[in-house]
Amino acid sequence: MHDQKATLSSRGYSANKYRLWISWIVILFILNVVFWATIDIAPFLHMDEILIVELGRNILNTETNWSVAWLLSQNKPVITIFYLGPVLQEVSYQLIGELGPRISAFIGAGAAATLMLNWLISRGVGAIVATILALVFFLDPLFVQAFTMGRVDGWAMCFCIAACCVLRNIGSEYSFKLKTILAGALSAAAVFVWPSALFLYPLIFLELLFVTGKISSERFNSTVPVLRFFSIGCLVTAAIIILPIMNELYENLNTIIKGLLVNTRPGTSYEQAENPFIILLRSLKFTPLLTLFALIGILIKRDLKLAIAVGVVITLMVLTVVYIHRVLYLVPYFIAAVSALYYGKKNSSEKLFRAHKAITYCLGVLLIWAFTLSVLARPALAFSQYTETERVLLHKTANEIVGKGNYAVLTPFELYYAGNELGWSMYRPYIAVGEKLSADILKKLLPNVDYVILINQEITEEVVKLLDDQGFRDKGWYHVYKDPVLKKEYGKTEADLKYWGNLWRLRTVFSIYRQPYGPYRTYVRQTINRNI
Repeated sequence: MHDQKATLSSRGYSANKYRLWISWIVILFILNVVFWATIDIAPFLHMDEILIVELGRNILNTETNWSVAWLLSQNKPVITIFYLGPVLQEVSYQLIGELGPRISAFIGAGAAATLMLNWLISRGVGAIVATILALVFFLDPLFVQAFTMGRVDGWAMCFCIAACCVLRNIGSEYSFKLKTILAGALSAAAVFVWPSALFLYPLIFLELLFVTGKISSERFNSTVPVLRFFSIGCLVTAAIIILPIMNELYENLNTIIKGLLVNTRPGTSYEQAENPFIILLRSLKFTPLLTLFALIGILIKRDLKLAIAVGVVITLMVLTVVYIHRVLYLVPYFIAAVSALYYGKKNSSEKLFRAHKAITYCLGVLLIWAFTLSVLARPALAFSQYTETERVLLHKTANEIVGKGNYAVLTPFELYYAGNELGWSMYRPYIAVGEKLSADILKKLLPNVDYVILINQEITEEVVKLLDDQGFRDKGWYHVYKDPVLKKEYGKTEADLKYWGNLWRLRTVFSIYRQPYGPYRTYVRQTINRNI
């Protein structure tokens, strides 16, 4: 009789688990349909998407003599050791076309959210709450901005959260050894997908501490060194990943190091050299409720370890560069902090509401906030101006201001795909975050190019004089839009200013601006050299 009850209980658990994952897949599919509806128009073609693709091309084509990631100090394309993510995006571009990198990023984000759900359940959070928090993670405005513009943060997080899942689910001593090595392998791979994954290492370390405590409490060989097996997984995986590029690593070590150093400091003009903590808070204002509830969760649970982990991450950001796509890596910590309020709670929503009304209401508010911004407001904003972000505008622009041919062109990032189609050899300096294209920087690139395409913010008296001295003829302005909208303060339109800045904040978090492309001013060398 006892065995029969156990069998029925096991079947019931399996059925609930099956329904949970089927429901999750359906929800994720529906949300992705919403995001895919705007995949080609929102956000605009951002430099991050193009740079990641280009870093992948540089690895796969090491003999290339042009690049929009051109390292001025070495006068050659940047080579990165963290190549898995860039190569994935470049291959996606080559196989699928312009939308390939964004499709890849969508898949990575969905995988990360799915693993977040698994991790939360493994931590003892009820299925209902875990599902809601996984959705809050997937729909967080900072995360949505990243994966909709084709960044690989979703893939990097996917590997890190997978490592957390593996560590959390360690059982016997035998599985401990294998799973700890696997977690180390996943952690190492994450960094080679995108180096910002390092910001999630403190979270993985917390899971390692959990494993250590579990070993001691369950008394199976508590002397087994956790870090040894984890390190083995890290080092072996890193060696395997580095092996294919050992030759490039040896020949371009100086280039790789200088490229890395560029990303450890902001440009001289970045955010007018503001306090990095101010920039951090400015980024977190796009996810204020999750930040607030995470702080409440840490205080209520007195989770000193998680608080220290968050402090370490913020310190690393402040010591290098604080910008929105790094602040994004705080979101998994916030989800973990909020989830701590629901440990051990039953799946029954009735019990949840009776015992913890205030906490439950907070959960609903979090989901409503994320859903409203990312699923309702974002598509509405994108479709309201879709004719201004259509990619055909960029192809038309590139064809008319330069045309088809093997021209060497210093180009804005958004013309990259169009330039590839036209056969251009494109250049752009690989400089620090927020650094402007000054005359000094431009002077180092001019010997390589036939055409120079600049946007309004890059036109200065020094730049114009330099181009004239170097023998470039001004072809004038090219306006992408027939009826340019008047942009006032910091690129804001009158409508943006009218609605107390809320519309502008929405545009900023999702990178959906009015008429984001151009106008462009083109300069051509008096005697064009086609033998590039």
